[in-house]
Amino acid sequence: MSNAFKFFVKTLKIIICQLAYLFFLIILIISIISYSEITGFSIDHSIIMAVGYIPSMWLIIPAFFASGIFYFTKKLKLMLLLLFVFIPYLIIDGDYSLGKNYGGNPVAFNSSKEITVITSNVRYYSKGVQNVAEFLSKIDADIVLLNENVLHDNEKAGFEFLLECYEIIHGRNGESAILSKLPVLSYKEIELPTHQASLSGSNDIEKLHLNPKRSFLYAKVKLDSIIINVISARLIAGRPKNNSLKEQIKWGNYLAMQQKIESDFLVKFLNKLEGPVIFGGDFNASPNSKVIKNIRRIAQDTALEVGGIPGATFRTNFPIMRLDYIFTMNGIYTREYKRLNAEISDHLPVYAKLAL
Repeated sequence: MSNAFKFFVKTLKIIICQLAYLFFLIILIISIISYSEITGFSIDHSIIMAVGYIPSMWLIIPAFFASGIFYFTKKLKLMLLLLFVFIPYLIIDGDYSLGKNYGGNPVAFNSSKEITVITSNVRYYSKGVQNVAEFLSKIDADIVLLNENVLHDNEKAGFEFLLECYEIIHGRNGESAILSKLPVLSYKEIELPTHQASLSGSNDIEKLHLNPKRSFLYAKVKLDSIIINVISARLIAGRPKNNSLKEQIKWGNYLAMQQKIESDFLVKFLNKLEGPVIFGGDFNASPNSKVIKNIRRIAQDTALEVGGIPGATFRTNFPIMRLDYIFTMNGIYTREYKRLNAEISDHLPVYAKLAL
């Protein structure tokens, strides 16, 4: 064996071992953040909060890679420590459910009153207004929650003509819309404390305060004699000013803090509502992020109510991520949940069949 080859093998071993240590450190940090959420320790004002957005499923491969390296290099204590920390973290924070959850009330679950809901980020109708309208007509849900709803006045008229069976409520351009087959009793646009970010271009944090405030849509609809609160919302997202590492980190931290502000505002609003509540949209956050955990403290995630692994809703090969949600509160139970494979956006629409 030549000296050059020996040097290459030795260098490769060093790189692999260092990579294992790096994965070990990352997994420990993310797990500790997750455990701190359980104990109530606050990390609201730290860039570490953004680390919590990494989906737990992403870490399976690096965790077992690092464990394998530690095993073969006879660092068994490190291997056991990693598995001891990671496996409970995966059990606690994994995006899955072991079985159906009827909220402890199977009688209500079996109620004859039923409502179907779709939420979809239509990405400013980049795949065509008619394509979206045809898809929604085909699914024929009672309630539709749309995000990134960018339509000019003449486009709104055409969209409403194609979906004349719905009463359509439009929020501010670029924000949300609600489509309802049920009678709409009232609706209003609720202003958020945060400012709009560009959907397609770059964003300069120092100038975002000059933009209009963000918002979500709130409506009351009627199913027989039951009044249902419906909300279509989207948490802030966007692109940094440029692709430098400094701006990427700065923008990621900014988004994490702004989403926390928005989710806190939304939770306070939801807590004031009386009667059944259905809300959803593109929340631009992974299921184990702090903002989604805060929402889950008061609401049920329909994807987890039916059992199994929900799967990603953002249309990429990798990294996979669930960003789109339908939540319920106050006496609504999930009979069915599924992602719909429709080419109308870079997001997959989400569908739920609910019982009141």
